[in-house]
Amino acid sequence: MQYNIKNDGKLHTRFTDLMRATPKQVENIIKEQLGEKERFKNDILTFGETRHNMWQKESEETGMLPIVFREAFPEYKDLQITHAEKEFATELFKNIVIHSRPDGVNVPEAIVIDYKTMVKGAGGARRYASSKQLPFYSFQLGVHNIRIKKYVYFVEIWNADYTEIVGYEKYEKAVGLMDIAAIKKWAHDRCEVLSIGMKLAGLWRG
Repeated sequence: MQYNIKNDGKLHTRFTDLMRATPKQVENIIKEQLGEKERFKNDILTFGETRHNMWQKESEETGMLPIVFREAFPEYKDLQITHAEKEFATELFKNIVIHSRPDGVNVPEAIVIDYKTMVKGAGGARRYASSKQLPFYSFQLGVHNIRIKKYVYFVEIWNADYTEIVGYEKYEKAVGLMDIAAIKKWAHDRCEVLSIGMKLAGLWRG
């Protein structure tokens, strides 16, 4: 996924980089920036991207949650998508800009969503109970005056060969002030590790 990056002397990054911005993994981000290593990719990730692109196109055309999820979860049958893959660039910390494109946002109902694909037996929707992705997006959107009260991971389950859909699951959670405070601290710590690594590698002056 390509983001609109400005050449403004600031450190521009993304949520996926923050996930890897640990003392053990930050070197991989630096190597990618230097062109010494390509970002990890495999057939499963490519498959997921293809499904995401299909759902994005559908939501842009209909203004609604994709039909497969509305049919699977009747409580969301009328969920509108006001922002589908809209890019948000946010200077959350001094001179550090984080880019993201949430799969879907419903501003009136204060919901942010993410689509996932996985094979049966890989953990299901509960696998995302500890994910920091949507808590982080909830925090970031709040900076853009979009208050998020709930997030939902919609998961499409496939057979082992990715030839047949076997079901749908979801994981949803209300967002409270404690959640936002916790993810803000997490993001700050990850940004600190990333900025130090980039400075030491000579990729950013700060």
